[in-house]
Amino acid sequence: MCDSRYIFTYDLAVSPGLSSPNFVSFLISVLCELLEKDDGGVPYGHWIAADDDYFCGKRVVTPWPGRNLSRSKDAFNCRQSSTRSFIEQAFGMLMGRWGILWRPLHVPIQKAGRVVMVCMKL
Repeated sequence: MCDSRYIFTYDLAVSPGLSSPNFVSFLISVLCELLEKDDGGVPYGHWIAADDDYFCGKRVVTPWPGRNLSRSKDAFNCRQSSTRSFIEQAFGMLMGRWGILWRPLHVPIQKAGRVVMVCMKL
């Protein structure tokens, strides 16, 4: 997750073999729990733009599902989608800054997630 200044604010990079699916589910549920609280770690009046893989909630805004939407719902989806471009651009900047990400990582698969997280933190 990143903010509008392209600063990563939350990350979860788990590699195969590093942890179990239950552990990943737990970490994701911790983020969901945090977001459902009144303060949620997200300032009042702010929200997180997510794609349709997530559920809409108090602090998470997802696009309207389906096709043949009304004009207003289609316009909403277009604007909501444009706000998600920040994360795409943030990853582009991350890759541009760290040469290790310019080509396939030559590290054991269990360490790949950590390499990406370290790059994000730096």
